[in-house]
Amino acid sequence: MLDENSLSCMKTRNSTIILSERPSQPSFRWAGGPLDVGEGEIGWNGVKPDMLKEGIVAGRSCTIRLWELSVRLSFALLRTLGFSIIAALAVADAILTRIVAVPTAVALAHARATWIHRWSRAARWVLGVRMEQRGVMPASGIITAKYTCFLDAILLAAVRPCVFVAGAEVRRWPVIGLLARLGGTLFVDRRRHNDVARVNFLIERALRRRLLVVIFPECGGHGDGRLGPFATALFQPAVELGCSVTGAAFVYQSFRNGESVRKGHSQGGGLFRQFAHVVSRWRHRAVGAFCGPSFHHGNRKQLASQLRMETLDLLLRIEKNDGAPRGRTCLTPV
Repeated sequence: MLDENSLSCMKTRNSTIILSERPSQPSFRWAGGPLDVGEGEIGWNGVKPDMLKEGIVAGRSCTIRLWELSVRLSFALLRTLGFSIIAALAVADAILTRIVAVPTAVALAHARATWIHRWSRAARWVLGVRMEQRGVMPASGIITAKYTCFLDAILLAAVRPCVFVAGAEVRRWPVIGLLARLGGTLFVDRRRHNDVARVNFLIERALRRRLLVVIFPECGGHGDGRLGPFATALFQPAVELGCSVTGAAFVYQSFRNGESVRKGHSQGGGLFRQFAHVVSRWRHRAVGAFCGPSFHHGNRKQLASQLRMETLDLLLRIEKNDGAPRGRTCLTPV
């Protein structure tokens, strides 16, 4: 029932009710058409058509976001389960390898390198990482790689059998630390100066056994992806033996809506954040580039400086070929 004090006039024309009322009062939409209140047309239940469109767009966007989140969560669960199965089978295979291997130190070292090569290929397949290799990875000598995330070690070992040199904190990582110990990784404690001499002796012994040794000589980490200075202590075996040294670097991309999007990994994010970022993406593309193996001359400081310049030039060439901006070498995950 209409209040006489709130209405100034009312008339009916072609089944449309036209009201002239106070601006503060709501209006209605009848079956015959909209209600004209003098300031414009108001939609059903007092909602303007523009507001209704914005609500529909917001609801559609929210639905798409929820669907993407559910898909990413499903991928994360499946890949985590697959990686757990691969890790369990790898541990069983490592025990069997240790039992049936020829009981000599050289044979055991080569068997461990072959073991980590075999299961790194399986882990790369489970994690959905497709690698594009640029350059040649040598069969022996030393590789100095820029560390981005744990995927670097998996991709390097998936190409050739190798022995890694890692920090002592990697030993305490869940699952990956156990696999690293089984693969014969050499752990160095940077807080103990005398531990570097021990690791250099082990690196020299591995090189004499014709094994490929991978070190990550970058000091510290930069959240913006810049290449840090190289530590010189682990270059001493290369100086004494005169073996070949090769620089390497990785750049990661993920696929979104059929297009490749640059997605680097931040080494400051921690292991769990890196792993969650990897398993929740649909597919990853890694560009692994290697400098030409060469025999460098000079002391370890000169050697570290030369390898750092070669690695920096390698990163810039990767970005130039991919059409990426040359200001930064990688981006933090989103």
